[in-house]
Amino acid sequence: MFLFASMKPYKDYPHSSISMQDDSGLKNALKALSKSTIEIIIESGTFNGLGSTTFIMEAFEDAASLEKFYTIELNYRTYKIATNNLAQFPKVQCKFGCSTKLQEAVDFMQNDEAILNHQNYTDIYIDDIHEPVKFYSKELNGFLGVSSIKSMITRIINPKALNPEENIIESIVKNNSSKTFLIVLDSAGGMGYLEFQKVQSLLKHKHHYLMLDDTHHLKHFRSKRDVLASEKYTVLYESIKHGSLLAEYQP
Repeated sequence: MFLFASMKPYKDYPHSSISMQDDSGLKNALKALSKSTIEIIIESGTFNGLGSTTFIMEAFEDAASLEKFYTIELNYRTYKIATNNLAQFPKVQCKFGCSTKLQEAVDFMQNDEAILNHQNYTDIYIDDIHEPVKFYSKELNGFLGVSSIKSMITRIINPKALNPEENIIESIVKNNSSKTFLIVLDSAGGMGYLEFQKVQSLLKHKHHYLMLDDTHHLKHFRSKRDVLASEKYTVLYESIKHGSLLAEYQP
């Protein structure tokens, strides 16, 4: 039991019930961006596909340059649901697996200073203030929101659920090295900053665009800090209320 101030539970965030679809400013910014030369979109954190994935595709529905939208989901059950929900968009390809290496993500969460010492960040939100490492490890394993019995049944019925692809962002970037990217980071809260660091490493010499969700959350408060501190980023849109940030990177 914590007897000191800490990050705030995300359920207490005043706008936690507001979805990305309510952010008309971001929708307009994405529509404007769709007229650029973006060829590949990579999104981490699909969930059921009806949230950010659909929101972005609707903004890019007339984008002539867009070739493919890869969206990554680690929970096999929701990956299958998302695949069905997104069948209406031919350019969307759902990927089952982890955006980084699984062990890399586990190690990051178990040693992340902001998770271990979240009492030092009183203005940031977190999903679990009592056992955050355990919570995010469970999320990483694709079990969040699914009972252990249901998880077991899913894995018996669907053996593929035991074999998620790993390091997906790096694989897509390397296979499309000449393309212009929009990277959308919105996955498991405990590994958001790891994903941001990975993208920074992979695309540090390439012009690209970056979109962050939940910048008031453990997920991306440091990613936002780094973007705003860098002269290589130009912020195209930001909403404090919605916790969203869209930026352009020029090496």
